[in-house]
Amino acid sequence: MFDSLLREACLLVLLLSVAPLAIASGCGLVVAILQAATQIQEQSIVYVVKFCAVSAALVLLWNWMSEELVRFLQQALYSFVSVRRW
Repeated sequence: MFDSLLREACLLVLLLSVAPLAIASGCGLVVAILQAATQIQEQSIVYVVKFCAVSAALVLLWNWMSEELVRFLQQALYSFVSVRRW
């Protein structure tokens, strides 16, 4: 029981973190290509673009992420209660 709950928690962390990480990686790649093409080598541009993109993604995905976290928490608490009754 604990093993399946731990596995589910790890999968949930992976699922919830993949979207912001993919967006940050994609933005970093696009900005790096643009900087190489224009020969502008300002380091802060990458951080600003990544921060804005990841912030926007988290705002847009917040509803889905919170629903997944609540579903997992309910499942975990229910399994703890069922173990105690057993």
